[in-house]
Amino acid sequence: MKAVNLTPHDITIMTDEGSVMNIPPSGTIARITLIKTDCATVEIGDTIIPVVRNQANGKITGLPKQLQGTVYIVSRAVAEMAGNRRDDLYFPDSSIRDDSGNIVACRCLCQV
Repeated sequence: MKAVNLTPHDITIMTDEGSVMNIPPSGTIARITLIKTDCATVEIGDTIIPVVRNQANGKITGLPKQLQGTVYIVSRAVAEMAGNRRDDLYFPDSSIRDDSGNIVACRCLCQV
């Protein structure tokens, strides 16, 4: 099986059995297109800051067609948007963090 990383980050998987695998970004990023709508302002101190609402329009960009023997690692949001239409999409799960709280790996992959 071949894995293609469609996120902008290295994906490091550290299993409980001790296996470690790093999957570098492929250069293609699967994203959800958003529509931004001005909805309000918020005043913080002396500054008025615009607030927008992001609404997913249901389109995923950068997602290749399914290929036999290939799985795609995407963000959880992309996997959820695709729903059960694709059985080849996985996202990192069970984060492993360093002492500063930064994610350094995951323990497994997950499907919607």
